Amino acid sequence: MSEFFRRVEEKIKETGAFLCVGLDPRREEMSTDEQDMLSYDPTIGLVGHGQRIFEATRHVASSWKINLAFYEAWGSFGWSALEKIVQMLSQTAPVILDGKRGDIGTTAGSYAKSAVKLGAQAVTVSPYLGRDSVLPFIEAGLDVLMLVRTSNSSATDIQDQPAAFPTWKRVLEDAMLWSTPDQLGFVVAATDKSTLAKVRDIAPNRWILSPGVGAQGADVRDVVEASGGTRLIIPVSRAISGSADPSDAATRLASDMRIFFSLQANKKRRASFSAKERVAYDLFDRGCVKFGQFRLKSGVVSPIYVDLRTLVSHPDLLAQIAELYKEELKSKNFDVLAALPYAALPIGTAVSLTMNKPMLYPRKEQKSYGTCSLIEGEYKRGSKAVVIDDVVTKGDSKLEAIQVFESNGIIVDEVCVLIDREGGGREVLEGQGKRLFSIFKFSELLDAWHLSERITQGQYESVIHFLSGA
Repeated sequence: MSEFFRRVEEKIKETGAFLCVGLDPRREEMSTDEQDMLSYDPTIGLVGHGQRIFEATRHVASSWKINLAFYEAWGSFGWSALEKIVQMLSQTAPVILDGKRGDIGTTAGSYAKSAVKLGAQAVTVSPYLGRDSVLPFIEAGLDVLMLVRTSNSSATDIQDQPAAFPTWKRVLEDAMLWSTPDQLGFVVAATDKSTLAKVRDIAPNRWILSPGVGAQGADVRDVVEASGGTRLIIPVSRAISGSADPSDAATRLASDMRIFFSLQANKKRRASFSAKERVAYDLFDRGCVKFGQFRLKSGVVSPIYVDLRTLVSHPDLLAQIAELYKEELKSKNFDVLAALPYAALPIGTAVSLTMNKPMLYPRKEQKSYGTCSLIEGEYKRGSKAVVIDDVVTKGDSKLEAIQVFESNGIIVDEVCVLIDREGGGREVLEGQGKRLFSIFKFSELLDAWHLSERITQGQYESVIHFLSGA
């Protein structure tokens, strides 16, 4: 990896943010002292402004981008300031010279020599004259960030045409053959989330400089999501240098970047989770797990309560759980599902739909009208049922329900629950000749929540202590 990208990667590890602070010195964004000095000696005023922004942001930024035009506009004073600022920054920080140079080979070579002489490590270049407008910078040892899709409003007039195979895509795919990901990256507008995502799909290992956050209105979260949050540099200029407190503005931006990167990283990790792991985490994240003092149906007071009645408000999670039941039950021999009220009724319905199996459920009390039935649903005497419930603790309520089914000629040998609270229910059921199948043991869920830092060490120990019966 060449110097600039290597240093940026180290800075991102250090700060946890992709923030690139832009130095685009505008008189109206300067302090009163800097404006006075600008009138007296533009070189001193420009250097003073750059130094102030650098010192205010160096604790959170991973790189700095110097826009040449804002210095060149001051003629020799600006060039002198540019030399001093690049020298000052490059000693401790990764620096991009943002000039978007693009010309024929010999001229591009001179631009490259100029950047090297200034002490820059990376440059922005335009490829729209072809590869010979880019290669001289690479050959000079500079890291290159090449324009692909820019953030100006009229970029669509050229870069997005023709729609079937836009210019930006042709340029991108050609340029990927010009140099390695360690020396050639791309500039892709943060204001065009769709194109940014497409570029990342085509070039997963390339560095992307994505301008447009801040004054141009792009959202940090969108940029992180579209880019995947890897090999990313987000330049911000006016939103920092134009603020009353550049240090605070940079800190808040960096904090947002860290948060959204963490969210994106969690999404990626979730994609690699097993179905059981996703459900284990979702049960906690959707509020199904509560800590306190809860009296269970068995009469036992528990420091933790898993409320699966709330699943009716989370159909996506309910569908995932139904798939786990299906996986558990697919090798079992039964005719009908027997779901217990109330928590298991939506679960049983979801499993019934997923497996295309009929479902029954026992009433809490016998109907006093109509069929006066204790069991709802169609069944035949001699049918074999598997009981579906949410959790098992002592197992007594399962035996009560099984007795209702069996007194009506339904055979029940098996019970399947989402969570075995490991409170003796398995032994009670097996003592009556009923096999218990559980998707999770309670201890498995606790370990998952503890290792993922969803519960504290104290909460974990209190529940383990409770489960041990100590």
